[in-house]
Amino acid sequence: MLCRTPTKEKRYEILRRSAGGGGVFDTESGGKLTIPRANLNDIATQADNLLEVCITLVVFFYSV
Repeated sequence: MLCRTPTKEKRYEILRRSAGGGGVFDTESGGKLTIPRANLNDIATQADNLLEVCITLVVFFYSV
């Protein structure tokens, strides 16, 4: 969801709402968006894992 969100402010809003317990919110286009409840520690762990994979891929491709 964050990858498809165009602006930094909107990404922060999604993270705040998720950490705040999630819920169903109206979108600017008139639809509904369901944001699951999340723990900021879980989000940080997922981000660390993603960075680790990206770094591993870069090292792999440069070593080939």
